[in-house]
Amino acid sequence: MSSLTFVKKIKRKVSTPHRKTSPAFVIGYSNTDPPPAGFLAAWFQQTFDEPLDITFPGTNGTTIFDAVMQNKTARLETHCSPDIANTWRTRLDWIHTEIAEIYPPKTSKPHDQNQILHIARLARGVTELTEGTAYDVGTGIYVNPSDWMTQTLQGFRLGDHVRIEQIERPDEGRVWFHTRGLGKFGFEDIETYKNTGLSTQPVIETLEDIAESIILRGNPLHTGDSIEIHATGQYAEVVRHRTDPTYGIQLNLREIVWS
Repeated sequence: MSSLTFVKKIKRKVSTPHRKTSPAFVIGYSNTDPPPAGFLAAWFQQTFDEPLDITFPGTNGTTIFDAVMQNKTARLETHCSPDIANTWRTRLDWIHTEIAEIYPPKTSKPHDQNQILHIARLARGVTELTEGTAYDVGTGIYVNPSDWMTQTLQGFRLGDHVRIEQIERPDEGRVWFHTRGLGKFGFEDIETYKNTGLSTQPVIETLEDIAESIILRGNPLHTGDSIEIHATGQYAEVVRHRTDPTYGIQLNLREIVWS
């Protein structure tokens, strides 16, 4: 399992575009037409050796379409309206003139690993075809075409989709650890606090272990629940639920503790 670990200061809060639902990925690009759906299908076949079916809903033109592989699907809008593009450019401080968005399917059920991998692969395709920049809304990570060379998405790796953050809180004498990205699967992110000066790697590995267990079991955690830490055989307990506005979005969190 790969780890994505970040230590950073909190950035200024930014507002989220006022939309009914949030895209999983936003891709900014410039000085080019949006890639035709057929180009994306051909790229997908060549890169992953899997056929991609394209369907155009209603009469919305050719820049809004569904990309389907077996039972996995996503909605793409490869040329967003100027007001949406301006909103994302302001939020992300981008100079890109055009914006594409990728949405997961509408469902009340959690998304499994294969569905999230499918969406990320489509984001990679649009990024490479436009030579643009992808923004993973769930994790806050930016990905350029060169980055996809090391993040190839040939299979599911937790570190490609879920980010572990650690943020020092000197005034409290502790470090805040939390995930970002579990929301794209349909779960709340998890957090924990540890005293300053302790080794951080065991905490990061435990959060990764728990995050992967949540995804695999397919059920959300509730306050009072326990979940096994497979690497150690211990159990972590969910002690509270809260929302956090640190990143300019509502991050839904479940605090977990273990000894």
